Amino acid sequence: MNTEIDEFKPLPKPKTPEEFEMWLKESIYRLHMKDLRKLKEKTLKRVKDLDSELYEKENIEFIPKSKPMTSEEFYSWIEEKKSQKLQEKNIQQIEDQSFAELCSSWKEINAQLRELQEKERSIRDLMITKCNDQNSQGYGVRIIKTERRGNIDYASIPQLKEVDLEQFRKETTIMWQIRELPNDS
Repeated sequence: MNTEIDEFKPLPKPKTPEEFEMWLKESIYRLHMKDLRKLKEKTLKRVKDLDSELYEKENIEFIPKSKPMTSEEFYSWIEEKKSQKLQEKNIQQIEDQSFAELCSSWKEINAQLRELQEKERSIRDLMITKCNDQNSQGYGVRIIKTERRGNIDYASIPQLKEVDLEQFRKETTIMWQIRELPNDS
């Protein structure tokens, strides 16, 4: 592959499978380099445009040093931090008796659910052990061993390391989280 890239210079048409493979790699490389330049420009612009509150002394959080970050990872980290700050600002405090009763009921039921899930897991493990690694049934219950193909580890595919997979991401989904706060906050 060329280290000097001229994305406007047409590639010669492949005639053999080996030439086609090289042509494909070169095409992907050119697209990646073009995307990298665009991402770098976009990231530099976004970093300059960040809200000043991210730079205020009390709001600055240190970037994780566990591993070097690519510009895309850094950009995602910044966006995540901005999103968290906005979420924290947009949390309303509800002081309503009916909401207090709902919260109390939810906490009680949630604790019961956790306890039941732990019991179910223990009984399930005992039942599977009793099956001696064979599909079984009895007393209105069927136990069948199923296998699921493993996930593809995209990070380990060398050809994809240089491809921007964000363009293939599906629409964002919205979910609600309900968590019990410590010390009745």
